[in-house]
Amino acid sequence: MTLRTISAKAAAALDKELMSSGGFSIDQLMELAGLSVSQAGIQNADGGYPQAEMA
Repeated sequence: MTLRTISAKAAAALDKELMSSGGFSIDQLMELAGLSVSQAGIQNADGGYPQAEMA
């Protein structure tokens, strides 16, 4: 798996575009960023990550 990143300047420009023309709020963008980070962490955890059982 290759880790892809963008610069801080590019990320700021993308945020600005999504908030102006895409209709996203900063809260929504932060939520999506957190979700992406958590998914990447789980996918790259050694031996996987146990999922909690839903009652």
